[in-house]
Amino acid sequence: SSSSLSSSSSRSSSSTRHLTIEAAEFGRISPENVVFVYNSYQPGSLEVAEYYRDARGLSNSNLINISIAPPSVSSDGLTCENAITENEYTTLIENPIILALESLGQDFSSYGPKPIKVIILGYGIPLAYNDGTQDIAIASRLHRLGHVVENKRLNHTFNRSVFQFFSEDDSTELFITAVLDGPSVAAVKKLIDRSLDVDNQ
Repeated sequence: SSSSLSSSSSRSSSSTRHLTIEAAEFGRISPENVVFVYNSYQPGSLEVAEYYRDARGLSNSNLINISIAPPSVSSDGLTCENAITENEYTTLIENPIILALESLGQDFSSYGPKPIKVIILGYGIPLAYNDGTQDIAIASRLHRLGHVVENKRLNHTFNRSVFQFFSEDDSTELFITAVLDGPSVAAVKKLIDRSLDVDNQ
């Protein structure tokens, strides 16, 4: 039995790489399906975007530039103290992202599969806007970019009874969104490094 354990251990790293490749292919998420949004108004935001680009193999065309004053932050550097207005969100964040995605072949007028499936918001981008009654998380709103705004719409990919990867059908309904932000450029780079460490385990 010890020999079988040894054999199993020696194959573990190659098996892990094989499974990772299979999962990536089956999940259909590759660098060309991902865009990274940075804020040229915020010093260090482009630096983080380029760091992510190099780490994950994105092309320069998949880095999207917006320019908006970052939100004020509490003295401990951990909490945003205000949300931007809905007009600021639409004009300075949503519209530039839509234009950039369309230049990458995203057709918001059709119901077919979309080339861009993931939107990552980088360092120094406001986290929320206020619609007049409540604060709305910008990453949450961007899930349904290109669709009519519906408050509290159920996410059909949440809590599925049977696991499945994000599919082409899913991409017609919503984007995967994420936020890579923190109190400093160095802190955000560490988050990126940690994600690479997990991938390589």
